[in-house]
Amino acid sequence: MVYSIVDEVLVRMGLPVKCRKCKKQGFVRPISDYGGWFKSKIFRAPYLRWYCPKHYKIGEAVDARYNTTGITALSDTTEEELYALLD
Repeated sequence: MVYSIVDEVLVRMGLPVKCRKCKKQGFVRPISDYGGWFKSKIFRAPYLRWYCPKHYKIGEAVDARYNTTGITALSDTTEEELYALLD
């Protein structure tokens, strides 16, 4: 596989990241499991959040909490109330 110079540097050295909780700096390689670092799945660039191996569980908890509270389902009564507002 042919890499560009930037791709080769990312594979060898890794991407510089900083822990959201303790501000520890580190390097993660995109083709591995990030070396124990947790990458938040709900925040995207430019607000990407990383958590160091020490705070891995905190990052998982933040994502899990968002997934359970951030998405709400509409019930039948709510839909009726919304249609009533449109009339």
